[in-house]
Amino acid sequence: MGLDQYLLLKRPNTKAKSVLGIMDGWFPLGIESDKQQIGYWRKAYEVSDLIWNIVDWDFNEDHKCIDLPLTKENIIAIITYAKKELNNYPDNEDEDIWRYTLTTFKKALNIISTEPDCTIYYKEWF
Repeated sequence: MGLDQYLLLKRPNTKAKSVLGIMDGWFPLGIESDKQQIGYWRKAYEVSDLIWNIVDWDFNEDHKCIDLPLTKENIIAIITYAKKELNNYPDNEDEDIWRYTLTTFKKALNIISTEPDCTIYYKEWF
């Protein structure tokens, strides 16, 4: 067990079910969703902490496997933080995680900027 993290896209009127998984969904984990997977992390606890702090979620509530909607402002804040991590600590052991986080959230920002009816969600599975 451990922490599996997903960045998901919901387009209006999408009813198709998909199965979330690792390697951009190539290896399904059996979690059904009506959303498209656009990112996946495994045990990226710093990314998890960042996202929950940015959205100011009450950790006293159960947040296992809920679809947490992210605003455009949330996504921009995550991108800004990831850039700072890469610039301030270029040889950090977590460099790959922050580089992937930056790339994935830039993709999410591009999607919601060009398709304003879409919603981006973050989900964790323990």
